[in-house]
Amino acid sequence: MISNHHFKNKKQSALEAFQLLIWNAYVQKVCQPDTEIVDGDNFKDLSYDKKIIAVLQWIKQ
Repeated sequence: MISNHHFKNKKQSALEAFQLLIWNAYVQKVCQPDTEIVDGDNFKDLSYDKKIIAVLQWIKQ
């Protein structure tokens, strides 16, 4: 949460809070991954790492 003591005045506080709100909405709607891969790590052989494979397939699209 944003408190007023971080800003120079109330007008700046309201503007910064609005900008943060817009940014958070943008990140939630636009920047979310198509799929989330939470396992499949293979540090010994990256050619079998599920995240690496997904990135390469995404780049090829």
